[in-house]
Amino acid sequence: MKDIETAKKFLITGDAISYLAAPSDLGIPSIPIAFDLSVQWAPEELLSLSTAETLNFNDMPMNLIVKKPDYLGTSMWEFRHGRTPISARINDVDCLKRFQNREIDVRPGDALKCRVSIERKYGFDNELISDTYTITKVVNVLPNQLGQANLWSDNP
Repeated sequence: MKDIETAKKFLITGDAISYLAAPSDLGIPSIPIAFDLSVQWAPEELLSLSTAETLNFNDMPMNLIVKKPDYLGTSMWEFRHGRTPISARINDVDCLKRFQNREIDVRPGDALKCRVSIERKYGFDNELISDTYTITKVVNVLPNQLGQANLWSDNP
């Protein structure tokens, strides 16, 4: 459905999309099913419809390496945990205010020692379809001691 919603953006007046299933083994021919192009599905709706199970993990201690801070305070920060990229919203209002007022210094390559809530959604095929990370508390900022040039190097 996500791919269909993306494809619909490129259509012009008079275009159509239909679904044609493979013929059955019983010799029953497929009947095309037309999509109603006036119906639009938001990504959140598609995620909700495809979710079979949601697991929540609260107050997980994590050290997240900062890749891209959010200087405006209205969007996600980009981190990495090991080699895994993570986007997370920071809900620690006090920490965000101090960061935006330049009372604390956080730069790419630094780490945030923090408490994180993780929401994992699994599809009907039992595959992980989304991870949502929310930083509930920043415990400490851990400055990068190696410098950014050495952050990605395999040599110490």
